[in-house]
Amino acid sequence: MYYKAIVVDFDRTLMISKNKDLLVKIHSVGIKVILASGRPTNKIIKN
Repeated sequence: MYYKAIVVDFDRTLMISKNKDLLVKIHSVGIKVILASGRPTNKIIKN
């Protein structure tokens, strides 16, 4: 099975180094990584 994209909930769990490394690896093979959140954008973007 071939995946074109993966959607993941953006939370503190994603900020763990091994999880970030995995998402980078997934993206490097051509799979789009889409971050989703129920929070307002201004609460998740670092200023």
